Amino acid sequence: MNKVRRSVSISRASTTLAALSISLLFILPSYSFAGDRDKNFGKGRGGHQRGNERSERPGRVPVGQPQSGGNGCPAGTMRVVFAPDNLSFAILFDQFVASAQVTGGDRRDVMTCNALIPIELPANMQMEITRVDYRGFISLPDAQSRAKLHALYNFRGRGGDRDRMNLRFDFTGPGQDNYVITTDLLNGGGANPNPETSPCGGQTVLRVYNQLTVVSRNPNAQAQATIDSIDGQANAVYYVNWRACSGRADNNEGRNGGGGRDNNGRGPGRP
Repeated sequence: MNKVRRSVSISRASTTLAALSISLLFILPSYSFAGDRDKNFGKGRGGHQRGNERSERPGRVPVGQPQSGGNGCPAGTMRVVFAPDNLSFAILFDQFVASAQVTGGDRRDVMTCNALIPIELPANMQMEITRVDYRGFISLPDAQSRAKLHALYNFRGRGGDRDRMNLRFDFTGPGQDNYVITTDLLNGGGANPNPETSPCGGQTVLRVYNQLTVVSRNPNAQAQATIDSIDGQANAVYYVNWRACSGRADNNEGRNGGGGRDNNGRGPGRP
């Protein structure tokens, strides 16, 4: 009987998360943002610190089926997987490739993916993203070829949208190689009091947006950039720190409430 009840409970949680994600696809255009913050990726894997070395250890964290749109993540080509310890999650893309060649008539190619990931937060727990790593391949034939990655994430849930975190990196040619880029510790190793933080417990949705732009001016060669796996590793890894909390985070984190638009006057549907 206990197994049956547990199965029904898990099924209901998954159904609720899926319904929440689908409903937000229609509701989100009416939301507004608290603000934007910007960080740059750096080359290499960074240090060993991930910013979650002193994290609380949550129990089970149900994740619903991501809802996605964009030419960089057609249906069935993107997956989200949490690590067994729930201290990181990986986003895996199968077809995130941007390429440009003058002879083909396209000097610029832009690939995008806008994903909503429904998450059931444990009671009295909230998550913050402490570091982000991206991996892929870059091929820029000359100094006039270039590529740009823009990765954005923010939490959505009761109380509106959290601040958007924008992560950027510019690739310059010539060059052809696998790449690994990473952020500094986004929470300052625990010293930063204002990391991007989820609500306290309950249902939330993490939005992750990626845009990869490639520009080529060489009529004899193709410029290309991808977000894909290297040696079987994940495309994008987000490290997570869990903190104990009480009540509703919306009531004690005014910086994360809804309100206003970003500095460019754009609504939430336009990164």
